[in-house]
Amino acid sequence: TCALPILWARLSPAVRGVLIYADPRHNSELAYYTNYVPRLEPALALISRDDTPIMLPSDPPSMWGAAKRLTWVEEFAPLKHAHVVLAEWKAGATGGPVTTLGFNAMPPALHRTIAVALGGMALPDATPTARELMRVKRPREVQALRDCAETLKAASDALRQAQQSGANAAAAVLETERAALTAGAQDARILYSVDGGRSFRPFADLSDVKASPLLAYIAVRRFGYWTDGFVTADQASTLHNVVRNALQDMIANAKAGSPMAALASHPFPPHAMTRASFGAVLGTGLEDDPLTIGPRVVGSTSLAGALGLAVGQGGGATDDGEQLQDGAVYSLRVGTSENDAHALASAIVLVREGGNEVLWTSP
Repeated sequence: TCALPILWARLSPAVRGVLIYADPRHNSELAYYTNYVPRLEPALALISRDDTPIMLPSDPPSMWGAAKRLTWVEEFAPLKHAHVVLAEWKAGATGGPVTTLGFNAMPPALHRTIAVALGGMALPDATPTARELMRVKRPREVQALRDCAETLKAASDALRQAQQSGANAAAAVLETERAALTAGAQDARILYSVDGGRSFRPFADLSDVKASPLLAYIAVRRFGYWTDGFVTADQASTLHNVVRNALQDMIANAKAGSPMAALASHPFPPHAMTRASFGAVLGTGLEDDPLTIGPRVVGSTSLAGALGLAVGQGGGATDDGEQLQDGAVYSLRVGTSENDAHALASAIVLVREGGNEVLWTSP
């Protein structure tokens, strides 16, 4: 709730409420401001400047007990009654102009229902403003990301240990997920490669195929915050060492005020998984703010598409002239392909004035 006064201060005093939409693929704003993450179906929150906030989940009331333990919002109503709740709020003493977060991901039918309930009231989008505020992390957020990075380390260690024990690729991925959840992850998403890093796929079956080298992309969520990274669970190849050196250069250049272009300059062609984006701003969303140079990436990158994530909903994190921000946490990624060889490496970096702190790096 301490983030809400900062948001209110950036909005016009005339704005009386904020409507936040979320679904299982796109929920960073709702998670940030309410701690609530919808697991299966969409949810809406009405945060009023002067009245009690209301959460409107798709889940039936019988499931609200568990949901209420996740959020500070106490009043719940079914999403199917959103038109009634919003119409009553608009007609009440505290009702008035609203702004929206995350509405670019909302189904048109629900958008029409809300517009009708609010009597055709304008629904301006404040998602870019919220994203800007969300990028710079407060001390408790930094600690949450530190803990999340420790969970990522536990998962990556488990992958390497399983590979060294002779496990097949599917068994190694299952052990990685188990280790992440045991270490406190709320969610874990893993892509892995059985063709030396040329392509990545999610877990699909208990295949006995072994992979050497075994490469994986691991993303874990803890305390509502995400960290992610690429892991090679074998002895490093010559190409992998080249990528690791490039990653070290990226880390060295990751300082507050440094131009984003300085991070993306390396002489070799990028891997398919890093071609569209060389990283992301980390927080309560995964791939919501991809790091790109030049035109904004709209739609799914290969990485986000494979994970079933929505990209391009709230304004780009980078552009040609953008700089790294003091207090932001970045996922940095380097990858390349050369003939039939492939290599990827990544790091989680907290940027500060004059330097940075590495929270995690590919082993």
